[in-house]
Amino acid sequence: MLRVNFTRYPLTRYIEDILYIKQQVGRRIDIMADLPIPGRKYRTLIPSGEMLINQGEKITFVPFSHQCGDKMISVDTNFFAETKDTLRILIGDGELTFTTLRVEKDKIVAEAENTGKIREGRAFILTGKMPYKKYDTDMMQKYLECMQTISPQKLVLSFAEDNNVLLEMAEKFRKVIPEAEIVPKIETQVGIDNCEVIMKSFKTVMLGRGDLGLFSDIKAFGSNQNYVLDRGLLNDVNVIVATDILTSLYESTVPARGELTDIYYLKEKKVKDIVVSAGISLCPKLFVRFMDIVGDDFG
Repeated sequence: MLRVNFTRYPLTRYIEDILYIKQQVGRRIDIMADLPIPGRKYRTLIPSGEMLINQGEKITFVPFSHQCGDKMISVDTNFFAETKDTLRILIGDGELTFTTLRVEKDKIVAEAENTGKIREGRAFILTGKMPYKKYDTDMMQKYLECMQTISPQKLVLSFAEDNNVLLEMAEKFRKVIPEAEIVPKIETQVGIDNCEVIMKSFKTVMLGRGDLGLFSDIKAFGSNQNYVLDRGLLNDVNVIVATDILTSLYESTVPARGELTDIYYLKEKKVKDIVVSAGISLCPKLFVRFMDIVGDDFG
């Protein structure tokens, strides 16, 4: 099954690419469409494509509708949450961080804690709570038409927290792709706290470990993961685990010992399905090595 992350390009490109892949493969290939809805992850919009930022520099983040000047970065939101507990900004998977100096509805002034590059389309994460992304009727219709065209076997709804929201969205998608399984993705502390309620309505969920490390207390990561896997076993729900599995293979033919322990732990928790990171799946040698290690134990 090919997981396709629908967060980076226009929907028309995904349709073209998936139809092309199906044509070239010459056999059935199942698609898992991972959608950025309901959504809490916002993304940077940089006209030049990327920006080098040095430690100590002050950067102003503005909503995408505002004109962007020097030392300013647009974010794909209409406004920022006015929350006093927003202390930091994380970019991407946390490789670039900022201390917030001032938070307003239409801008955030922040100071870089380290040196690095911000690229177009990287995740923008506030430590405070940002609202769900709201999609208007036209945008939702485009998602529905896209899913109807590519006919995914699984449809993942990101940042699953509110079961009522998930059921409402699932109903919309089931009308156009009734054969697809709807899979809520648990990746925030609120999602962890509500996962058992969600599991009463859905027989498969995904544990998004990458964002969970950013949208919850990092010291609670292990206990949070354990909680979701245990609740899955208790409720007879299949928990797909994604991702960051054996990524040390990027640098070494021998996996990190901690990652081998991770594999053992997931097997002990009776995890059936795992998601391979893009970096491994795109390199034939790495993928073969990955499958040599886990192929007999997971789907």
